[in-house]
Amino acid sequence: MASIRNPYEVLGVERTADINEIKSAYRRLAKLHHPDRNAGNKQSEEKFKEISEAYAILRDPDSRSNYDRFGHQQKYQQPDFNNVDWQSVFKDADINIDFDMPTGMPKSSNLLFKLLFGAVNKMIRQSGILPGENRELNIKINLNDARSGAKKRIKVPGPSICSHCKGSGIYIGKSCDRCQGSGFLKSGEELELSVPKGVKRGTKLRLKAMGGPGTPPGDVIVQIDIKLPGNAKMVDRDIFIDLPLTPLEAAKGKNVRVLGLDIEIEKNMKDGQLIRVQGGGIAGGDLVVKIVLDVWQGLWRNLKSKFVNTMEVVR
Repeated sequence: MASIRNPYEVLGVERTADINEIKSAYRRLAKLHHPDRNAGNKQSEEKFKEISEAYAILRDPDSRSNYDRFGHQQKYQQPDFNNVDWQSVFKDADINIDFDMPTGMPKSSNLLFKLLFGAVNKMIRQSGILPGENRELNIKINLNDARSGAKKRIKVPGPSICSHCKGSGIYIGKSCDRCQGSGFLKSGEELELSVPKGVKRGTKLRLKAMGGPGTPPGDVIVQIDIKLPGNAKMVDRDIFIDLPLTPLEAAKGKNVRVLGLDIEIEKNMKDGQLIRVQGGGIAGGDLVVKIVLDVWQGLWRNLKSKFVNTMEVVR
């Protein structure tokens, strides 16, 4: 076997470091170099393997003593890491993984690192060695909710933090029944999202520490989209929409409901003429209505306004 790089240098500790200093250095580097935090970076995976092997040498008094005596000599050979009890290594570093699970941590070094960056990643996150993953969602709300604000129920994919115990595993002084004391729900959680008044399209709302389990837990980030008719568009806080009218309606004038607002159409409106309704947009923006003279579209708009029970009668 090839000689291993100086494990003290790998972990960044002095030769006189005690086991607590070594353990602390390993945990810190494990969080920093875990490839799950550096997606697709093979160097991160190799670094994590290197620091884990260095820690496996220095945590064991006999192995450490052997390295201290012969590590600087060419005849020194690294331990056979296939024979390392990796369960003990991780437990000793306070990485509390449930080894009784069917997919628990294997003892073989090769299998360890094959699984470590696959399915076992989730167990390591949940054990607290890594920060929890953020859960990113997109929801669509109607214009009325965007103008006035609303409460919305959202489904967060699992595993995610339990809303009852907020990840502590304890609820009202005892083990949380909802998550069986684990602090998270494998199937995901349902949360209430407060949509603020005047929210704009593309706004991202954050529910702190309610995402994936870890240390610290991840967040839930919800991006807001606003449903608008096909003939409407939003520019910053303003909403622009075409209003089809028959030539007779434009000549006589009338009241029309557009996107939840009553608009007075004056007599003798011209094709392409604009009507600006102050405050009719989002968060103080305006609603800008463009008159479109079209017999058939105007008749169709009238028909829908009679039979469709909706605030968005202009489509």
